Amino acid sequence: MFRYILKRILSLIPVLFVVSCVIFLVVYMIPGGPATALLGLEATPDQINELNAKLGFDRPFLVQYADWFSNVLHGDWGESYFLHQTVTSAIAEYFLPTLSLAVFAQVIALALAIPLGILAAYHRGTTLDLTCVTVSLLGSALPGFLLSMFLMLFFGVYLQWFPVAGYAGIADGLGEHLRYLFLPALSLGIVQAAYLTRMTRSSLLEMLYKNYIQTARAKGLKEKKVVMKYALKNGAPVILTAIGQSFGSLITGTIVTETLFNIPGLGMLTLTSINRRDVFVIQGVVLFCNTSVRACQSRCRYFVRFYGSKAQAGEEVEGEDMLMRRKEISAASEAIIREQRTLKKEKFLANPALIIGAAGLVLIVLLAIFVPIFHSTDPNAMEVTKRLQAPGNGHLFGTDEFGRDLFVRMMYGARVSLWVGGCVAVFSCVLGTIIGIYASYFKVLDQVLMRICDGLIAIPGILLAIALIAALGTSSWNVILALTIVYTPSVARTVRASALVIREQTYVEAAKVQGFSNFRILWRMILPGVISPLTVQASFIFAQAIISEASLSFLGAGIPAPAASWGNMLESSKMVFSRAPWTMICPGAAVILCVLSLNLLGDGLRDYLDPKVKGGKKKA
Repeated sequence: MFRYILKRILSLIPVLFVVSCVIFLVVYMIPGGPATALLGLEATPDQINELNAKLGFDRPFLVQYADWFSNVLHGDWGESYFLHQTVTSAIAEYFLPTLSLAVFAQVIALALAIPLGILAAYHRGTTLDLTCVTVSLLGSALPGFLLSMFLMLFFGVYLQWFPVAGYAGIADGLGEHLRYLFLPALSLGIVQAAYLTRMTRSSLLEMLYKNYIQTARAKGLKEKKVVMKYALKNGAPVILTAIGQSFGSLITGTIVTETLFNIPGLGMLTLTSINRRDVFVIQGVVLFCNTSVRACQSRCRYFVRFYGSKAQAGEEVEGEDMLMRRKEISAASEAIIREQRTLKKEKFLANPALIIGAAGLVLIVLLAIFVPIFHSTDPNAMEVTKRLQAPGNGHLFGTDEFGRDLFVRMMYGARVSLWVGGCVAVFSCVLGTIIGIYASYFKVLDQVLMRICDGLIAIPGILLAIALIAALGTSSWNVILALTIVYTPSVARTVRASALVIREQTYVEAAKVQGFSNFRILWRMILPGVISPLTVQASFIFAQAIISEASLSFLGAGIPAPAASWGNMLESSKMVFSRAPWTMICPGAAVILCVLSLNLLGDGLRDYLDPKVKGGKKKA
């Protein structure tokens, strides 16, 4: 046990080093600096330079980083210029609301996910299973901030059961504390439950068909005992790993939720620190969150050896009697091609997820392309006399607080979301493929590139994107660049895992023996083998990029207003959604439909490209 803990601690050191380098560089690139934030916009350049010199921000980058890193190693994380307290004390103060929110959300997620996952796995293929899977897909397609707004509208505004904003500490009473945290915890818990439900179902499905389960049933054990004691117990490692990962993401993924509900947690502290250029607080929070995530995510690594089966060389038989004529070969080839086409068609038609997902995505793309062409209305045209009109009366989805047509703005917003999501998916897949393939083939590059990827993965994605956009500025291309940096490491690890398997195959070893160049082996032999998992992951990244862009725009760090984007539309609906709920429902439904279509498309592609799947079902 001690050896394992020591190994995990040592493996954390290079990751933390990469994280510190990245976040310090990003914060260093943010224009203005703390001097501008402290002195205000009316400060002269001389005053800003004088304060920067006093604070030590006029020194070279490497000197500043060395001083900060040395202080961190000695336990000094710096001092906040605005809070007038040390970074560690600020983190300790703001961490308690985040921890309470994360724990409460995790309890809700487990209470929903574990029973649903067990029921779905046990009743596989039934209506109950389909319902559970559909609910989990909807949960994964629903952005957390959008769900929060729905809950605020229903439970807070209409029913008035819970407060829509604010925070009450434990000192005010446990009941009051939980009452203020219920809506944000429920929104986070539902999103996490969608992921945990699918992981629980998948893990139990693997266990329920094992031989020892069949033996237990043959011995006459009660079905409840078989499922709960044997199947669930043996599937627990996968479920516990998923729980650790989800809890780690909860600690770092509350920025939007805390901002929306005005909860004084780490998310609110981070966002305000970025806006105020409070560099030491930003760096300290990121390091703390990264350490917390790494502590929660206990990842077990397994080393699997792949043995390639030796090719059986057939005896070469010469003679005219054993040779097929060219016409016969051509006819046989055509027959095989026709049969393959028929099988692919049958496999496609037996895959409803692929059909529905592709149809939904095509519909959104067509609307985004053609509606703005044939509709002459300017998406930014304001008509004050028509503000907050209900759907109808010449406006299909109504108007917003400025009298702008919501339907037209949604179609223009669809262009932005599809453009950002598509570019992020393409760019991250291209870069991730290059990194993953070269890392799988060259051991030296593997150690360097994978440690960098681990460091980037360890930084919360939304936090890294906000910091990058703060440094680069708000524009569509900067959003694409930031999200590409966020998603590239996960693609690289996926490609590397697939390429490691292909690299050990017999035909690759034969190519090495024959003297094929590394370039030819990598891009002619290994690359085709990673296309299938890469295609599936690209669809999921497309969906996640749309949610991330909407979240960034909702926080004011994405597409700059008044440009039409789904996130901007949702952000502007915050102040009026109680009077005009269509301003929130319409763009929210567009986000859900688009992300759900992409998730279904990804699931369908995964089954379609799986050679073990025939006719929509796994081969026995």
